[in-house]
Amino acid sequence: MVNVNGPRMSARQIAELVGGWRPQERRTQPGYSALAAKLRTLIVDGRIPAHSYLPPERQLATALGASRTTVASAYGLLRDGGFAESRQGSGTRVRLPDRWRRSAESMWLDSPDQGVLDLTVAALPAPAVLADAAAAAASELAPYGAGHGYDPLGLSVLREAVALRYTERGLRTTPDQILVTAGAQHALWLVARAFVRYGQRVVVESPAYPNTIDALRTAGARLLPLAVTSEGWDVQALDDALKGAGASTVHVSPDFQNPTGALMSPEQRLVVAAAVSRSRARLVVDETFSELSFDGSVVEPFAALDEEGTIISLGSMSKAYWGGVRVGWIRAASPVIRRLGAERRLVDLSSPVLDQLLAARLLDSSQEVLRERQRTLRTRCARVRAALATTLPTWEASAPSGGMSMWVRTDLTSSTDLAIIAARHGVRIAPGSRFGLGGTLDRFIRLPFTLRSRDLQEAVHRLGRVRQQAAAAPTMSHGPDWLA
Repeated sequence: MVNVNGPRMSARQIAELVGGWRPQERRTQPGYSALAAKLRTLIVDGRIPAHSYLPPERQLATALGASRTTVASAYGLLRDGGFAESRQGSGTRVRLPDRWRRSAESMWLDSPDQGVLDLTVAALPAPAVLADAAAAAASELAPYGAGHGYDPLGLSVLREAVALRYTERGLRTTPDQILVTAGAQHALWLVARAFVRYGQRVVVESPAYPNTIDALRTAGARLLPLAVTSEGWDVQALDDALKGAGASTVHVSPDFQNPTGALMSPEQRLVVAAAVSRSRARLVVDETFSELSFDGSVVEPFAALDEEGTIISLGSMSKAYWGGVRVGWIRAASPVIRRLGAERRLVDLSSPVLDQLLAARLLDSSQEVLRERQRTLRTRCARVRAALATTLPTWEASAPSGGMSMWVRTDLTSSTDLAIIAARHGVRIAPGSRFGLGGTLDRFIRLPFTLRSRDLQEAVHRLGRVRQQAAAAPTMSHGPDWLA
């Protein structure tokens, strides 16, 4: 029986998620089949939640600029494949077939079983100095116990350490320009809460880190894509979005971008900074990977181009140091920091004192830690590229000069299907559709190179075997039985 109290997706929400759904060659795939495939991808990815209700056919047809027949036929395909159910008077509700649900849950939610190679997480184990840094932090804790332990802006010792790192990289920074957060995601959430209003247009990269997309959508933003390709950032599209669409905020990750590993050129940085300045939009820069260049070169902070002091920079300990240290920061003009600190008090009084002390001690060992990280990532990236060239020569991988992942174009039509099959064969991957704005990019996968070299090589070999099965898998119209 249909639960009439389930959440409902609006036609505008679905249209934004679906994006460009029409097939380029109508002779190869009918429009309703292409739309159904996009909706299925969004359902499997969880961006259209199970048990939610799709909008009425007529409303979605209007939002998509399609005929009602096209939408009705697409809904019919979803029902035939077990991805939706309808009841007269209640609408069309999303569901996952049992086999897809079990596979999707194991792929996204469960901890990998022993022997499963997990390529969904781009993160390294803790550095060798962690134990010594933790001991040093614990020895410094006692004096803080005399106080209440709440500091919404962060401990002064950590703010000073973060400010020093910015100054050493070429951007003079003082502690009053730093706000300590519980990671870069928390930092973005605070910025979105303070500065993004419901319905405002925000430019975000495509592909982009999924949690960035989710955080901005949760704030009510209407997202506009800024393409990132092997040629870099589509700066002309950014200028158009700022002039024509009136975007209020631009979010970029210019340093070894997640997922592509791309590094924005100095020329593109100048163009982006100038375009945002002319439009009086707000530029938010995620610098999580900025210190992970393979050759040890120092990337100057983007905000060094900001003569007016309007750029907001986000950073984190999680990638360069360790994900278990849940500490990040915001660097901005001191009035902005005070405003963000006031916003924080509404939901999160401060970060844990011991974690902040640990972060400060790790920053004291930054040269040692970063050299180790850079050497490890450089070697593993090369091993993955060599394994792909041998095992999957028809796949095209980006060639990052830093960071933790590469962007791989497969020769399949659906990396979502590939991910489902791969999870059943001992390797977990993140399909490209998780990094797009509208179920797009499903030919791609993100491939981190953070596992041990031998595990990465084995993962690529497994993907080679999985690729053969995925290429032979029937289309959605035949249902999910091939997963057995």
